[in-house]
Amino acid sequence: MIAACVLPGVWSLLTGSPFGADWLAVKVILFGGIVACGLGVRHHIRKYLQVWPEVLADRSTPEIEQALRSSMIRGTWVLAMMHVLIWVIALLGVFKPF
Repeated sequence: MIAACVLPGVWSLLTGSPFGADWLAVKVILFGGIVACGLGVRHHIRKYLQVWPEVLADRSTPEIEQALRSSMIRGTWVLAMMHVLIWVIALLGVFKPF
C-alpha cells in the first residue's frame, strides 16, 4: 500500500500524470507516509505488549522497564509524525498551494 501511494505520486510529480496537480500528488505521497506510520505504531505496540506480561507477573527488571519506556517513547513519536502528516494533507487540500 505504501508503494501504491508513493510511486504514482512521485511519477506524477515527474511527469504530470496520473494526477493533474502537484499538490494532489504530494497528498498521495504523504498518505503513503501515514500508512507507514500506522505500521510503525503497530510495531511499537507489539513490542510493548510482548514485555507487558512480565510486568504483570511481578518479574519486572530494569531491562524490561527500559524496553517498555523505549517502545512507548518511539511509538509516541511515530504517532506524532502521523498526526503531522494528517495536518499537512488537510492543509494541502484546503489551500492547494501548487
